[in-house]
Amino acid sequence: SKDMVVMDFKRGQFGRVQRVLKGFKVEEKITSNILSLMQKGKIKVAWLQGDGELSILKHAASVKEELDNYNYEIKEISSLKGLSGNDNQLKFKITPKNKPKSKEDDFLMKADILVIAGPRKTIPAPMIEKIKSFLSQGKHLVLLTDPQGSNIKFGLEDLLEKEYGVILNNSYVIDTENGYQRPTFIRVNYTGSPITKSFQRQNLGMVLFDANFMELKIQKGKDGKDINQYERVLEAFQTAGFVNNLKNIKTMEQLIARINKSKKNMTMAAISENKKNRSKVLVVSDSTFIAGQYATLGANKDFFVNALNYLAEVKAPLSITKKPEKIEPIRVSIGAQR
Repeated sequence: SKDMVVMDFKRGQFGRVQRVLKGFKVEEKITSNILSLMQKGKIKVAWLQGDGELSILKHAASVKEELDNYNYEIKEISSLKGLSGNDNQLKFKITPKNKPKSKEDDFLMKADILVIAGPRKTIPAPMIEKIKSFLSQGKHLVLLTDPQGSNIKFGLEDLLEKEYGVILNNSYVIDTENGYQRPTFIRVNYTGSPITKSFQRQNLGMVLFDANFMELKIQKGKDGKDINQYERVLEAFQTAGFVNNLKNIKTMEQLIARINKSKKNMTMAAISENKKNRSKVLVVSDSTFIAGQYATLGANKDFFVNALNYLAEVKAPLSITKKPEKIEPIRVSIGAQR
């Protein structure tokens, strides 16, 4: 099964980065199954839909299968539930005050983690308020973003900046020297986070696809105390730069020149905690890395699973990967052949 192997990246004879077999995950699979038996109760994850996000059922089935091994209960919820009208004029439906909450609202309020994977348009205001209420209870958000263009907002930007010190930059990160297959496929560096320590020990790589980046800062309250604290988790290589609009780039020379002017330390994933309510947000500057075949590359899928385990405080085992055995050729003597 493709879920039982780990693929990594290696620069070949002519400088091209290629996929190579890194190892097998037999022991890890067995250990995670034992863990699921020991875990008391299911960890509930609400997965938002309705704004162009990835569906875990349709686009990230291998990720769901892995999370099932860790005793997660995952349910997709719609941001459009209880609304009427077109996309530009959404409003609450008028319902009796004594009407019970929907099953989706009930699940969201009981969930431990909310995942928003690649919103492509603005999340309706009523759902934004529900997300704020969810976080105020000390629960956690996983947000996977993509370059959207400066005119597109998905509705959580102010909350991320004011309460968590996360400022998203919608430019494309480009790396012509260390990219995987193309300059917009970004190989990343690890920062020593507990989420990635096992990957670092195994020298197992990770790739983000058509990614943006973020800036981080400590916000101050009116009393002068810190509102948040953050930790960088993934960074781009120092050979990477960024471009605001790829359509304006016509040649590779223009692209390289733009990158050389924009090189800086770029954060590709971070966790920030609000000190008041103890809620955490994990922001990753790409959503494609968990989709389809991309999830099987390097540590991509394991990173996402480890991140959820970290937020849920699951005492998950470290990634255990068995190296592929070297097959020696069988040598047969001439006498034996006869």
